[in-house]
Amino acid sequence: MAGMELFGWLLFALAIVSLSQIPRLRKIMFHPVMCAAYALTVWVALGLWWNAATISKPWTGVAEMRWVLSLLGVAVTMAAIFGVRTDGNAGTKNINLISAKWVWAFTAVATLISLYAISQYWTGADWLRGARSPLLLIEESRGTDALRYRPYGLFKMTLTYACSYAMFGLVPFCFSFYQNSRRLFLILQFSGAVIFLSVFMTFSRGVWISLGCALLFTLWFLWRKALLWVPFVVAALAGVALMTSPVLRARVSSVTDSKNESNSERMDLWRSNFLMFQTHPLLGVGYEQNGPPVVNEYYKELGIKSEFASHAHNNYLNFLSGTGLPGFAFFMFFIGGALYTTWLNVVRLKPARSPLYYLVFASLAAQIVLHVGGLTEYNFGDAEVQYQYLAYVALNLFVHTENAS
Repeated sequence: MAGMELFGWLLFALAIVSLSQIPRLRKIMFHPVMCAAYALTVWVALGLWWNAATISKPWTGVAEMRWVLSLLGVAVTMAAIFGVRTDGNAGTKNINLISAKWVWAFTAVATLISLYAISQYWTGADWLRGARSPLLLIEESRGTDALRYRPYGLFKMTLTYACSYAMFGLVPFCFSFYQNSRRLFLILQFSGAVIFLSVFMTFSRGVWISLGCALLFTLWFLWRKALLWVPFVVAALAGVALMTSPVLRARVSSVTDSKNESNSERMDLWRSNFLMFQTHPLLGVGYEQNGPPVVNEYYKELGIKSEFASHAHNNYLNFLSGTGLPGFAFFMFFIGGALYTTWLNVVRLKPARSPLYYLVFASLAAQIVLHVGGLTEYNFGDAEVQYQYLAYVALNLFVHTENAS
């Protein structure tokens, strides 16, 4: 995490130098998506200033918005290094070659880590870190003859691993459709399958749903014929797994169980955060201030008796309660603008069918994972997930401004 922070600040410093030397890069700085991020930052600062009397360290919330600087730094650095047109013409050779090599390198590493995560599910052992990082037992396996554990790969939390690898797994999956060689296609498909299997074994229900939505979206645009048989194969495999695994069966049935501890805790958090919005509709209670002790006060007001006090476990409620309706609108414009910009890039790059096209399409599918998963988890506040998301947004800001120039 510290390395990611340092890298982000270095890129921002490089971006400042690049902006001063290369005027055309300023188009990224004033892109509508970046402007929405700036507006959100200003609103966050205003809300924290307004609520300063009730917050012990109000400016820590402003510091949490440093992701805006990281986003600008990555996007400008990409444009400075790969300053070529990206419409599939002669100038694309450099970036397409580099993107292809990077996809293969990252896929190889991610596949190995995914195999390690799969071993964690079966053994409950993290051989690299030992007892310093004990794995969480899957509650549904407690009391059975076969204990199973929620893997986290090389991260510290299962949900971080699940969301991060669900997003990245779409890169080799999408990139496989670029390959003319059937052997290379199968290798990338196999790597994607291994990564997705490791995500499935995290038993993260929200990520299951979000990844499913992203895969259906991807198949519709890249491999529509597969929709004639893939759903039936998946349904058959799921049926066999549910019949043979009581742990999986219990986990799936818990999705709609209001008495399930995880579900009830989330509903308590959602109720309390919506009440925060109702009592502070304009500026919210302060960005990143909706956890304890603030949430405990709202628990009391709602008559909720729960020891689980946390953020909203929902991206949208987190911004609604923390920054009020205007801040929520800026956030929605930011993520919606990023999606729209990515879609424009997909449409413009489609005729060339270059490596960059498939990488951009994968970034669109990865954003779907984050936004659908964000309905049940505050994954935007998870630094590792957030940085990967920002890399995808930065890529598309760069591609969009290059195409517009």
